[in-house]
Formats: sequence, C-alpha cells, structure tokens
Amino acid sequence: MKSDDKDKPPCPFNRDRRLVSKLFVFGKEKNQNRWSVHLFDSDLRKTERIADMEYRYDASYTLVGEGIFVIGGFSGESGDTTRVQEFLLRERR
Repeated sequence: MKSDDKDKPPCPFNRDRRLVSKLFVFGKEKNQNRWSVHLFDSDLRKTERIADMEYRYDASYTLVGEGIFVIGGFSGESGDTTRVQEFLLRERR
C-alpha cells in the first residue's frame, strides 16, 4: 500500500459489502421428467418454484431486469438450438 492510499477514504463497495441472498436455480426436478426455475433464498433457507421451462442442456442463462433469458443449448427434440427464450419473473412465465 502506498503512503498516498492511507489518506483516502475506504471504497464504499468494500465498506458496505452485501452478499447475495437469493439465487435462481435451473434444471430438472428430482425423480420427475420436467424442468423448472426455482428461487432459493439463502437467508430463509427456502425454495420457491417460479415456472416450468423447456428441457435444455448446456444453455446459457442470463438475468436482465425482470427477465431470465435462456440462450442456445441442446433440446432433446431438435438437437442443438440457437433459440432465445425469455422467462418473465413478474408474470411467472
């Protein structure tokens, strides 16, 4: 650490760091032949089922605002796909 750094106030992101308490979990449900999206709250240690989803392996999942985008992947029916599918969290679909 340089001597100049001692006089600077601490970065607010490091001082007031918050840990993520909610995670989205995507995948096949145990002992069932369906795929779904769940919201896991680590503070409450509870899982809430959000929506059913199309079967896709190796897809990319991205959360943007109120939507989750599923990009590409492998579907059992049509093989590799370049489709983009959106789940609207507020509407739960």
